[in-house]
Amino acid sequence: MRNTPPKFRVIDVENKCIVESNLQKRYLTLSYVWGLVPTVRLRRENIDDLMSIGALGRIRHQLPQTIRDAIDLVRMVDERYIWIDSLCLIEDDPDDLLSGVKAMDIIYEACTLTIIAATGADANAGLPGLRFNSRKVEQFVEEIDSGFSVMVCQGLTRALDNSKYSTRGWT
Repeated sequence: MRNTPPKFRVIDVENKCIVESNLQKRYLTLSYVWGLVPTVRLRRENIDDLMSIGALGRIRHQLPQTIRDAIDLVRMVDERYIWIDSLCLIEDDPDDLLSGVKAMDIIYEACTLTIIAATGADANAGLPGLRFNSRKVEQFVEEIDSGFSVMVCQGLTRALDNSKYSTRGWT
């Protein structure tokens, strides 16, 4: 496969750790806005720990809400693996990072499903609707005649156009 990264890693949501895999296995991806939220990232000094069974469960509270929600969603849809850039590319290894970035198109193309976190300004926005009371529903009501009102829906395209997510360079 073109531009396939030499080391392809995914999060195993069942064993709560990062594992080496291949692009032929079923996996989901997460596309989201990082923002300025401090978060755990895969680095040379923590790779062995994060690849040990249960590691992501132990640090779950340190992960941004969007990543926690995405991991939960993978479990809910009865899948096992998810690729999330900050936890699957070694951030302080220029070779690993460059090969991963060069393969980004292949990584997203080969996945079963991409979860797009298009709301919020950063990685703590979460996935609206996944957790109880996590979705804000805005209803716009227009009175079109005396005593006769209709609800006006904001289209998905308009919502995305007004989001921080729309400023990203890729999915």
